[in-house]
Amino acid sequence: MQPDKFVIMNPIFRKAWPHIGALVVFFVAASLFYSPAWQGKEIRSNDRVSYIALSHTLHAYNDTAETPTMWHPGLFSGMPSYLITDVHSGTARRPLQLIGWFFASWMPPFVLEAFMMMTTFYLLMLLLGASVPAAVAAALAFGFTSNNIILLKAGHSTKAWAILWAPLVVGFSYWLFHRVRNPWLPAALLGIVFGLEFLANHVQVTYHLFLMLGLFILYQAWRHHQAGRWKRFLGRTALWGLAAGAGLGINIVNIAVVQQYGKATMRGGTELKRMVRGEEAVRKGGLSRDYAFRWSYGIDETLTLLIPNFKGGGSAGAVPEDGAVARFLKGKVSRAELKKTLNALPTYWGPQPFTEGPIYVGAIVVFLFVFGMFYSQDPMRWWVLAAVALVVLMAWGRHFAVFNNLLFDYLPFYNKFRVPSMILWTVTLLLPMWGFLVMDRMVRGEYDRQRFMRAFKYALGIVGGLLVLVIVVFPSMYDFRAAGDANLPEWLRDLLPQDRAALMRRDAIRSLLFMAAAAAALWLWEKKKLKPAMIYLVVGLLSTADLWAVGRRYVSPEDFVPKRAILNPVPMTDADRTILKDPDPHYRVLNVSRNPWTDALTSYYHRHVGGYHAAKLQRYQDLIEFHLTPEIQKYATRGRFDSTTVLNMLDTRYLIIGAGARDIVQNPQAAGAAWFVDTVAIVPDADAELEALYHLPFRRKAVMDARFKEHIPWHAAAVTDRFIVYPPDPQRQVTLETYLPNRVRYRTKTSAPAFVVFSEVYYNDRKGWKAYVDGQSAPHVRVNYILRGMEVPAGEHVVEFRFEPELVYTTRKVAWASNGLLLLMLALGLFFEWKQRKPEETAS
Repeated sequence: MQPDKFVIMNPIFRKAWPHIGALVVFFVAASLFYSPAWQGKEIRSNDRVSYIALSHTLHAYNDTAETPTMWHPGLFSGMPSYLITDVHSGTARRPLQLIGWFFASWMPPFVLEAFMMMTTFYLLMLLLGASVPAAVAAALAFGFTSNNIILLKAGHSTKAWAILWAPLVVGFSYWLFHRVRNPWLPAALLGIVFGLEFLANHVQVTYHLFLMLGLFILYQAWRHHQAGRWKRFLGRTALWGLAAGAGLGINIVNIAVVQQYGKATMRGGTELKRMVRGEEAVRKGGLSRDYAFRWSYGIDETLTLLIPNFKGGGSAGAVPEDGAVARFLKGKVSRAELKKTLNALPTYWGPQPFTEGPIYVGAIVVFLFVFGMFYSQDPMRWWVLAAVALVVLMAWGRHFAVFNNLLFDYLPFYNKFRVPSMILWTVTLLLPMWGFLVMDRMVRGEYDRQRFMRAFKYALGIVGGLLVLVIVVFPSMYDFRAAGDANLPEWLRDLLPQDRAALMRRDAIRSLLFMAAAAAALWLWEKKKLKPAMIYLVVGLLSTADLWAVGRRYVSPEDFVPKRAILNPVPMTDADRTILKDPDPHYRVLNVSRNPWTDALTSYYHRHVGGYHAAKLQRYQDLIEFHLTPEIQKYATRGRFDSTTVLNMLDTRYLIIGAGARDIVQNPQAAGAAWFVDTVAIVPDADAELEALYHLPFRRKAVMDARFKEHIPWHAAAVTDRFIVYPPDPQRQVTLETYLPNRVRYRTKTSAPAFVVFSEVYYNDRKGWKAYVDGQSAPHVRVNYILRGMEVPAGEHVVEFRFEPELVYTTRKVAWASNGLLLLMLALGLFFEWKQRKPEETAS
């Protein structure tokens, strides 16, 4: 029986070996490039450190709590943690999470993400019909694109996972529309990868992916219309939508609460009308245009796709060792100091505020892409070209305002995102996909000499001619100065432009050489002097060598440090130790030794008035602009807390001005956890409420937007359209008993109904925080623009706030139903596949 069994299985093994070999190549390549990761090392990036600092409190609490928290009390005086850690939504997403956990259990970070990027792109190429050698070469080009290397270095793990699932989404979408039989199987697999894409939880990358897929659907509509197959198109499109809906539905809990939260953040716009700063568009819901378009790729900066140092590389880069700066410094500093200086100069001179590095897809990839556009007659090239053109135009942002302002104003949800240049990740997918796919089809038999010569000449003329222009003409067109050069020493200001020009010219020559080598290989193949197998090897190796070398500029073994330096990135200072001796569980701190509004590190140990997050609550941003920043400046001038109303009512007990034990200032005016007020003033709108804080005696009086007046059945002594007044009671008390991230408990004692202000950020009942008096649900309102307030009855009572977002619990059923739908689709797909193959097996 054993020989027969081997004979049966042997063809399967023969088919599997090439794919196993491809996976080994990806594993080895990823392991070599990120080899220190196998030694337990990681890269200490600012974003990675910030994430650890912000999530430290949450993980410490969730590791022991029965109910994990979705509220973070440690930044911006408290905010939802949906975009910091995963929403704890039950087990509906666990099957998807297990896929990632399987690989993560034995592969270190960096190696894992790089391996997965190459693997998913390899599968995309196979789904498009590419051969194994072409798919391997294309996958290596995608995995070592500078954008993917830089985002891994920066610690953008959610972005990396969203990008690495994208090739499979594209691949299974293509398979669904092009497979003749049994569309249920590709639809089910597409649903799974859609689920993984949404699980990555990077909304902006997924939004970009859907823009690209929208053009793909339009292309499919045109293709089916040409063939007169509208019924088939509608059926496949319905299955595509079902797959996308199932993937989204599994993740609906997280998506729903993030979407709800987004309306209250800077992405949702401000309610202010008279006091608003910036554009009016921000009031309509969304970011301000200036803020959203700040990281717009320059029009000429697009040439970094072909020449990595066209704009100097990263904001901190290396200049030539034989350049103008090096010649000036030689003999003036030590050799070690010279090397350190030359490797950390502001080489970038493009229009973005700063950048880690360029988006470089490779000179060979660009050449193959242009060649493929002219050689191929497949109508799919128009979808690819349209997608590339669209995303490049969108990446230009404010530099192509006539187009992008329209998108910002009218394209749904587009005004919620910033960093237009981010969309260029789609180009890193489309260019190698199309370039290597066309080359593969040509080498494997779809060869036409006339088309080859035409495409070869056009590609050589366009790409090669552009590179020659950059080498010869472009250096005389620029002054190579950056906006930040004014802060440099005069000697460096004069010499650095010369080195920037040299970087552009040298990289243009470098790209020309790599492109010429790949073009020569194609020419030799056409002349039948290079075998088909060798063309894949030569072009693949050249492309990988090109991208590998550029990637090493941004990630090198020296960038890795022991993991313990990452896992505990915030050494405790004497100032921290002194403050942490305070037994009160509530107080907050403000660290002015750093920029408090971009400081994540203080949240590692303390409840911080400041913080670091790109999606903070808009009302808190309004406080920062109109009150907190001016109050910090007032304190710096006067050295007193008598005019820092908002800092005081946020219970800012300590100012950190340095690392030493004496580098802290205690605020005697800090309000504490809660207090009674005698009067609640009613104001007509958000502007009046925010303005009132300038001179509000907050210990005696609260201010409330008129819309909240109907939320409470008032039992005050006097209720008018302008004031709600309570009788003074010197014996009333409110004390904090329990303070946890998702549950806060107080005890109140008063002889008559009274109003309490709680020094906690308001995020209302339907969204999250619910109030209870003696276990019974009770209404609470927003006061003082950002805080919570509620009327408590006479007597002694327990007041409790619990963070219980209703949307989490109501959407869990949808998540489970979506799981069931996806399993049903998979079962149907496998059944029809078995049913169709069975007659073939019987016949054979």
